[in-house]
Amino acid sequence: MKIVLKKIIFILTSIVISTAVWADNELSVSILSSQLQSSTNLGKVIVDGAGDVNLIARKNGNQIVIHAQDHDGNAIGKAETVAGLKETPIYIMSSDGLKKVVIKWGSKKR
Repeated sequence: MKIVLKKIIFILTSIVISTAVWADNELSVSILSSQLQSSTNLGKVIVDGAGDVNLIARKNGNQIVIHAQDHDGNAIGKAETVAGLKETPIYIMSSDGLKKVVIKWGSKKR
């Protein structure tokens, strides 16, 4: 019984630790996705294996397209979403594989 309990505690501890290690990058922006007018530079985020990544959003009607660019301006990620959502995930190509960045709309102090 004690061995089973120790294994369960070990597994739960491993899950908690691995979740913290795999945490996503976040980019908080001051505007809401519904407030975008045209092409807008959302800002930069540092991504492991890709370095500084610039995120640019473009609104077309109710659709929003987000492009990720490396420091040379090369496209390394793209996401499409609809206006009004509070978060938008985008996957970035890095030397370590795909990395997730979550854009949090309207969450940065103005």
